[in-house]
Amino acid sequence: MGHYTDPRALARAQRRRFDAVKRSVESAHAQVAESCEHHARFLTSGQITPEERRYLDYPYARRHGQPLLPLLAINLVTGQLQRSLRLFKRITAGRIVWRLQFTSPHAIVLRPQGTRYMFARKFWESLREHYKRINRPAIIGAIKRAYRS
Repeated sequence: MGHYTDPRALARAQRRRFDAVKRSVESAHAQVAESCEHHARFLTSGQITPEERRYLDYPYARRHGQPLLPLLAINLVTGQLQRSLRLFKRITAGRIVWRLQFTSPHAIVLRPQGTRYMFARKFWESLREHYKRINRPAIIGAIKRAYRS
């Protein structure tokens, strides 16, 4: 920022910088949301077929005491769960909120506590960790880019 002797000129420069930072951070948030959507699609693309699950006596059933296979990725059987994934952008009270949701009834397998018959699959925990890992560097980088411009 330059040297200002007029308070109005300083206020205009600060407003321009604030607007640049706001645009840059909004863009970074959009990229983070899209990355989380991509990661959710990855986590719901397991390749164990229904026949293999039946042969393994349903390896995620609670009756086994512990899962017989890794909890992630969620197996892609019909593809309905993965196709129902939606990423929404909502603006409320001047804030942008990104919402990721599944609209399929099969989304019950993603419940954080699991179901009556199935272990919790740790889907949302994995997605939250992905978000935490990429969000802070993305926002800091966006702010630095805005200050350089």
